[in-house]
Amino acid sequence: MPAPSDAQTSHALDGAIVLLDVDGTLVDSAPAITFCLARAIEAVGMEPPPVEVLGADIGPPLEDALASHGVPAEAMATARATYRRCYSEVGLDRSELYPEVADTLDLLCSAGARLATATSKRVAMATDVCAHLGILEYFEVIGGAGDLERLHKPEILAWTLEQLGGTLEGETAAWPMGCRRLESPGATAPRPS
Repeated sequence: MPAPSDAQTSHALDGAIVLLDVDGTLVDSAPAITFCLARAIEAVGMEPPPVEVLGADIGPPLEDALASHGVPAEAMATARATYRRCYSEVGLDRSELYPEVADTLDLLCSAGARLATATSKRVAMATDVCAHLGILEYFEVIGGAGDLERLHKPEILAWTLEQLGGTLEGETAAWPMGCRRLESPGATAPRPS
């Protein structure tokens, strides 16, 4: 089957909202996340589990990942601050764009899609990652967690869609892509044809 011409694809997604997760979808951030999770766990006097175990927790909110490794509530602020400091110091250099991501984002934009991120990363951190890897200009909105609010995917999706004026249903239906954990009905919703 021949590839569609530029004329056929130029506006095939005219106005469609595509929400993309950052970690594990656009960016291989596992080396950064696991390194910084280990530092955060050490900062509260605990022994971090092996990298393979830490890697299984890429995707959920930071607080959930830390709690799953035994960080108690009273130590969460210290662990969170350590993780964020570590990520700001070394995380960007330990993160890589997956192959073909920039080309795919370019194609989606050329086809008329409106792109946004919908990540458990804080908005500021997601913005830094996208800027560092040269893909920030593709996104109309960097959707993500707040400092202590909007921590789970349903809240992040709702906030991001509010910024874009879209919904998960109807003519302005968004297509969430890359949610590793099915935290949201939107992550499993049927896609419009």
